Amino acid sequence: MVSDRVWPLEVLIGRLAAIPIGESLVLSNLAICLDVLEDTVQADAFALLKASGINGAFSVFAGRGLAASPERIPPVSFPALALQKDPGDGKGWKIYSLEGPFADDPFLSGESARNVLFVPFGPGEELAGILAIRRDRKAFTQSEGDRLASIAHVLRLQIRSGSGEEEKAGPDIRDPVTGLGYFPLLLETLGMEISRSRRGMGKVTLGILSLGRGAGSGAPEERDIKWMAGVMKAQLRDFDTLVRYSRGELAFILPDAGIQEVFGVMDRIFEAASAGKGGFLPSVHVGLSSYPEDASTMERLIETAEAALNQAREKGDFSVSRWNL
Repeated sequence: MVSDRVWPLEVLIGRLAAIPIGESLVLSNLAICLDVLEDTVQADAFALLKASGINGAFSVFAGRGLAASPERIPPVSFPALALQKDPGDGKGWKIYSLEGPFADDPFLSGESARNVLFVPFGPGEELAGILAIRRDRKAFTQSEGDRLASIAHVLRLQIRSGSGEEEKAGPDIRDPVTGLGYFPLLLETLGMEISRSRRGMGKVTLGILSLGRGAGSGAPEERDIKWMAGVMKAQLRDFDTLVRYSRGELAFILPDAGIQEVFGVMDRIFEAASAGKGGFLPSVHVGLSSYPEDASTMERLIETAEAALNQAREKGDFSVSRWNL
């Protein structure tokens, strides 16, 4: 096995969050990413798959414990994974546990793979997904799949987070457009607030707001993101946390606030936003998830808030949704 250590997810997420965000910086710190994967699940080998641009084929971008060096593995279609590229219905992350032998798959058969975990990143992502390979008959458990999916999710966010300027500086920088922190600040604050709520039997709610991605609406302009951040700052409390989550999204943490209170906050934000834009409000979707009602861990709170955001998008151009199964 590559590693026999399995660390708590909070520790592993913290190690990923220490990498400066942005695609070029994350992908230049692959050793850290692979170290984290090793400590996530026990496996004989790991591979980061990348879209090769050749008839939909994948290439092995990086790996650990592989029989062949990634640069010597030609782009292949990976027949065993050919039907597993769709990340699903948006209500949860797809995790595929496949059992070999894989006689018709040159890469997996060459690796003597007998059991494989595959977590796809979804269409439009630079990295196509993560593979964990076992060469024995021990199947991966659902718990192991969930752990790998959580880490894959954080890695994906690290790659696509922010507006691009974050690649020029360290992990504590601010977005030059909104003045907000980035994803590492969200992780640090959310972890502290969950720990505090756990000790005091309190609540904390995480929200993700997506701007300008509804039906008939294109990608938001930077001025729209800046404007929406200003509206949020004016309506949130001084001790709430607001960050730039990705190019078109903001995320916020509301300590000591249950889900119904946050729905009231969102009503005020929508009203202020609509008034400020004179009725020309870009499409806005918000996904909410609350500790401890909806999730009991930091990584699960993020996952369910994103799933709730996808549910909100299904409702219409201006909607808020709380995560529900």
